[in-house]
Amino acid sequence: MALVVFSVLLIIFGAQRGITVLAGTNSCNSPTCVRESTRLIQQIDWNVNPCEDFYEFACGKYLRSNKVDETFNPATLIEQTEKDILDLYNEPTKQNEHVLVKSAKKLFKACMNTQAIEEDGLKTIKEVFKAVGGGWPLVEGSNWDETKFDWIQATYKLRELGYPFAVFFDVQVNGDPRDKTNTLLEIRIPFKLDEALDVLSDRDNDIKNVLKAFGARLDGISQELQNMYQFSEEMKRQISEHRGLTAYPTYKVSAIQTQLQSINWLEFLNKITRPKISVIPDNYIIFVEEYSIRERLEILSRTPKRTQANYMFWKLIEHMAPYLTSELRNYVLSDEEKEEPRTKFCLKTAQEKFIPNPINILYAKKFLPMEKRNIIRQLVLNMRNEFLENFENVQWMATVDKKNVEDKANALSVIIGEPESYFNERIFDEFIIDMMTINKENFLNILAQANRNRLTYMYTKINKSRLERSSDSWYADPKWYTTIYSAKDNLLRVPTTQIQDKAFDQNKPYYLTYGSVGKRIGEQMSALLKLSSGYYDKDGNDIDGWSRPTVTNFRNGSECIIRTIDRYRQFTFDALLFELEANIVGTKLAYETYKAWVKIHGQELRLSSLSYTPNQLFWISTVVCNRDEFTTRPPRFPALDLRNFSRVSTYAAVRNNPDFGKDFSCKDDTAMNPPYRCPLL
Repeated sequence: MALVVFSVLLIIFGAQRGITVLAGTNSCNSPTCVRESTRLIQQIDWNVNPCEDFYEFACGKYLRSNKVDETFNPATLIEQTEKDILDLYNEPTKQNEHVLVKSAKKLFKACMNTQAIEEDGLKTIKEVFKAVGGGWPLVEGSNWDETKFDWIQATYKLRELGYPFAVFFDVQVNGDPRDKTNTLLEIRIPFKLDEALDVLSDRDNDIKNVLKAFGARLDGISQELQNMYQFSEEMKRQISEHRGLTAYPTYKVSAIQTQLQSINWLEFLNKITRPKISVIPDNYIIFVEEYSIRERLEILSRTPKRTQANYMFWKLIEHMAPYLTSELRNYVLSDEEKEEPRTKFCLKTAQEKFIPNPINILYAKKFLPMEKRNIIRQLVLNMRNEFLENFENVQWMATVDKKNVEDKANALSVIIGEPESYFNERIFDEFIIDMMTINKENFLNILAQANRNRLTYMYTKINKSRLERSSDSWYADPKWYTTIYSAKDNLLRVPTTQIQDKAFDQNKPYYLTYGSVGKRIGEQMSALLKLSSGYYDKDGNDIDGWSRPTVTNFRNGSECIIRTIDRYRQFTFDALLFELEANIVGTKLAYETYKAWVKIHGQELRLSSLSYTPNQLFWISTVVCNRDEFTTRPPRFPALDLRNFSRVSTYAAVRNNPDFGKDFSCKDDTAMNPPYRCPLL
């Protein structure tokens, strides 16, 4: 009886507000629909006219309550993802599990076993120092034999043992500057900004404490330390002089050998990239800042082996300190690093050492069955097709620029959760390519085993497709929440976190799905219309960017957006303008795609207890009512700029779309239905 009275009152009130209402028969009464109805009833403020203030109408009751809508709350979704993944790591190892899954679980559990780490102490790392170069000179003292150390051979040995080898030179995989569909090996001096700012002599006390922990005698080592500090300053100077260019020349290995003969470059590359890659003299490589490589070789040639070794082993300590005893961590790590919860640290470590990560893949397989992936993939493809159809009518972009956007839209790669090949039952076999045998399964040995396999896998990327190469770097953090488009890779990824069951329910009516998930996908698809995207073609090659007329028209469109929402915005500057434009385009794209879907599949049932049409419910579902919407996004803007962003972005989306006014029967020139809109798509 109460439900009937409520519905009657709602119909009467809706009619007074100019809202189209339906009879109470053709409604969806499934558990999902009832849940969504209840959620919206607790969210919508019936006392507000949607044509005058749509955000307050859609969110007013929720904003005045103390409740938190968990459905699309990023913090809640990320927390749930982390819990699910931790549960997978903590599951007992099963006999029939793949060796890669077992290795990831072993690494995480060994990391959590701090008692075993303390018991091993520095025994394992000392053994590594001995194997690499006869031990640490500052520790060995007069017993150190310099004939057992050669920095090149030490580099090879570190790579073989699975430890960080890039002390003097690094070998990476990067896009061919001549053709981004191709990938080349890249040689460079290691570049880390924090190392350019680090003054080693300022850490003299900590270094001496580390040496004491290793059993060194500190009397008589002052000059040896000074030599290491001076050498460190030369290394640091080179880093600070790094130009950071976007593209570097390519050379054949044979040509590099002719120019710089102090190293056998062919041997160097093969030793580092082994055992799956074979480099030949005619292979092209990227040589980053030849002058810096030449200078580094010259510095090394005039530096005593003892100083080279002291510096190399100290850098190794810096890299490995997070994984060593609490005493070493206390001496080397920053306060922030030391305060990081152990579970969070171990999860991050396990995630970083397996890329692609087998536990992430298990998580995706568990929460993204094929049926669900296919639904989302079809949704994305529908939106892509609608984008292309709408884009034909765009007048503000020059022909040559439109052609580039169309090419990229047609060639767009899409990843739902993980690359589709990762859902193959035998996918883990492809990632086990260089797992060395270890005699003792302690934390450092398991870590080194994983690290060696990861590096070898990275080098095999020169034989992989562009999609596989670019996608691998997207999976270090399983808690990635935001759907994102990469212009350089022309790749759209919908992360598992955003489409877990709490946020994406296959049983929801499509007007809710397109209004929420579809809108977010559309926001990222709108990046095809961003100025920054104009600097890449469909294959990721650098191009000149948009023509001058297109840039001018784009800026005029941006100024139009500012004018339409100027009375509402409270931003300190317009850095959020791109976000507003994405919201406008994403909402329009999701709406047009849903309308096209209805033409094929027919009108959907409305929600029970709510007398709104499917189109009206679409608009309501586009609104983000979470008070902390931006808290999980990268800190791109000062906190003040986020004030009222959800409200203003809602106004921008509905005020720039005439369909909103039609669906809610808004009178002309009401606040949410102005006479003029800004042309974007």
